[in-house]
Amino acid sequence: GVTVSYSSDNESVVKFTDAADKKVLNVLALGEANVTITVNYNGTTATKTIKVVRAGEPVFEALTVKEAINTPKGEEVTVMGIVAGGVANQKTGFYLIDETGVIAVKMLDADQLAKVAQGNKVVIKGKREQYNQTDALPGQTCIVDAELVHNYFGEHEYSTATFQESSLLTISKYPAQTDYTTQVYIIEASYYAQGYTVLLKNGQDSIALYCSGSGQYAWLASYATDKVLTMEVALCNWNKKDPYKAYVLAVYLEDGTKVVNPTNFAS
Repeated sequence: GVTVSYSSDNESVVKFTDAADKKVLNVLALGEANVTITVNYNGTTATKTIKVVRAGEPVFEALTVKEAINTPKGEEVTVMGIVAGGVANQKTGFYLIDETGVIAVKMLDADQLAKVAQGNKVVIKGKREQYNQTDALPGQTCIVDAELVHNYFGEHEYSTATFQESSLLTISKYPAQTDYTTQVYIIEASYYAQGYTVLLKNGQDSIALYCSGSGQYAWLASYATDKVLTMEVALCNWNKKDPYKAYVLAVYLEDGTKVVNPTNFAS
């Protein structure tokens, strides 16, 4: 015997409509509206008014990924991008991507990582670093000790505008003395693992994968073992090694479906 009704004093911002025997609250524009809920029961009426505010998205002064890459080592950066594939052996790591470039990120701790998910559009701040740089090797270009400034959420596809089409043979010959760690390559390869050997292969050409064991690539093994597929691959050097090792950000299945590396984000 209870009846409930809703009204808005600003229907350009909040408007109630009926759909399939349900009352639907529609938020239409930026602004404020006072929503009044009226309840009637057995001759008694009660009302409550609640202010509903739709605010615009916050705006931050953030660098592009390319600008962050070009920032001198040791400086703090605030950068915006899309959270992409996670990084094996870097428990709080992932790649941040926008239309201008790609950079690896290590969040400050697991709590900070837990605030983001793959596909989220985020603003982070941290220190621009050349991780494990030596006199001979540039190491890994990355942002370390990163913290979340703001999460716009969403399930965004990251841009591939800066990715380069290449071959397994070509990238396997790139010298570790030159920094290639902010470039993603689109290549054809298959996955191979035996014992401690974990590789990408294409014919006689191969490159070792960055990982501590084949278990970190179980997600890829089910798709690309002994099957040549298109992959998005980065070169990385977290461990002062020569030559580079490869890291798979994503694989394209035969039907065109793209599977992004779930490392550090798998539940």
